[in-house]
Amino acid sequence: MSVLHWRSHRVAFLCASVVVLAATVMATGEAVGAPTLTKAFSPTTIAPGGTTTLTFTLSNPPNNAAQAVSFSDLFPSKLHGASTLNFTNTCTGGLLIYVLGPAPPGQTNVLGFTISGVTVPASGAAAATCTISLDVTNVPLQTGTCPDPNLTNGAGNITNTVNLINAVTSNCVVVSVQTVPAIGEQAVLLLILLLGIAGAIYVPRR
Repeated sequence: MSVLHWRSHRVAFLCASVVVLAATVMATGEAVGAPTLTKAFSPTTIAPGGTTTLTFTLSNPPNNAAQAVSFSDLFPSKLHGASTLNFTNTCTGGLLIYVLGPAPPGQTNVLGFTISGVTVPASGAAAATCTISLDVTNVPLQTGTCPDPNLTNGAGNITNTVNLINAVTSNCVVVSVQTVPAIGEQAVLLLILLLGIAGAIYVPRR
């Protein structure tokens, strides 16, 4: 009986210790949750060969220590990295590896990337954020409007997450040729009239 009594007190002590530890974690800013990942295109419509910036936002919840995270992103089949990527990273550190596809000599075909060990800053009363971004464009001759799964970069394109909550939603970019507005019937008649007036006014000298 004494052993059981000692064990019950030991369990109570351990439970109390866990509560104290949890309170300490909240008070000292130790890890209380993984950062959240979201992403977005800007602009969301481009002409063929144009570029859009794909931005990944990493958000560290309030009262959290700095967190090292990792993830991979594979672009949808109609998109790839622009000729000038303009890669930026406002987080700290990280090892960046591009996923490359076939390309003509002297060119690079970036299909996605992996970044590992990048640090999201510590947060205080408000969440702390940092971003990773790069420019993408359409694969030659590949166009389309939304919804189009081959132009949509969503949660399923994110893999290999470490210490990260994937909160990405579906983000689609329109790649469309700008059409020339059709000339209305009245505009055509006006053009004919103006040409007729111009012809009547112009009298060649003999």
